[in-house]
Amino acid sequence: MNILVRTMHLLVRGIMAAVQYSLLTLGIVTLLFVMLNVIAQKRLDEIKASVAHNVFDDVLSPETAAGIVTLQRIFNVATPEAALARVKSAPSFEMHPNLHYMTQRIDNPYYRIGLEGIRYDQGWNDDYVRQLLSSGKDLVFLMGGSTMLGHGVACNETISWNVNKDLSKSGRMVALNFGSQAYDLQREIDKLVYLLRSGYRPKHVVFLDGWNDVVGLSRSNMRWQDKIIYHGFSVNRGEIAFTPGARTGAPNYERLMINSLPIMRYLETRIRPPFDVDAVERARD
Repeated sequence: MNILVRTMHLLVRGIMAAVQYSLLTLGIVTLLFVMLNVIAQKRLDEIKASVAHNVFDDVLSPETAAGIVTLQRIFNVATPEAALARVKSAPSFEMHPNLHYMTQRIDNPYYRIGLEGIRYDQGWNDDYVRQLLSSGKDLVFLMGGSTMLGHGVACNETISWNVNKDLSKSGRMVALNFGSQAYDLQREIDKLVYLLRSGYRPKHVVFLDGWNDVVGLSRSNMRWQDKIIYHGFSVNRGEIAFTPGARTGAPNYERLMINSLPIMRYLETRIRPPFDVDAVERARD
C-alpha cells in the first residue's frame, strides 16, 4: 500500500513538473515571439524612414491637418467636418458587365451620379439627362478620372458645371461629365467605345488625363499599347484581398494575419535583394 501511495505521489509530482516546465517553455517562447516582433517593427520603421523621397511624399491627403486647413480656406467653412463633407460623401465603385468598373450611382447633397455613370450638374435628374441624350443637341462628352469627375467638390463646382455655364450662351451645346475615379486614358477609350456602341453620338469628346496614366506606368513596366491593371487589387496576400465592389473569393485570413506580423514583413525585406534603380530593366519604347 505504501509503495502504491509513493508511486502515485511520484507520478503526480512528475505531471506537475511537466506542466510547470511546459508553461515555462510556452511563456519564454511567447515572450521571445513578442520581443522579436517589437524589434522587427523598430527595424521596419528605420527602413521606412530611409526610403528615398518620392512624388507621393508631396501629396497631401484631405484628412491631414494641412489638407483640412486648405479645404476650409477653399470652401470658406469653419469646421473640419464641413471641410471634409464633400470628400466623405464621394461615391465608390460599382461593377459593370462590359467595363472594368463604373462610378457608383449615388444621390446626396454633393453628388448625383446617374444614367451611364454621368455626374449630373446641379438641378439635373434622370428625366432631364434622358431628354438631353435624345434631344439632338450638340453633346460634348467630358472623359477623365477623378479630376474630371470632380472628386471632393459639389455639383456646382465641377469642370462640367463651369463648361456648361459658358456653353449655355450658345443654346445648342451641352457637356456631359463621364469622369470616373481612377480612370486612365485606356479605360476612357473603352467607355467611349461602349457608349458609341450604345448608340450615343457626341459632337465633341474631351479627354482630361495625366496623373492616373503617369502613376500607373511608373508602378509598372508597361508600354504605351498595354492596358494598365487597376491598382486596387492586392495579390499574394491570402488570395485577392480587395476588388472594387465585389468579393471574388474567400480570403485566407490565417495567411493574412501571419503576413501582417512585423517579423514576417521584416524577413521579406531581408529576403528581397536591395533595391537599385540601375538594376531595373525597362522594356520601354
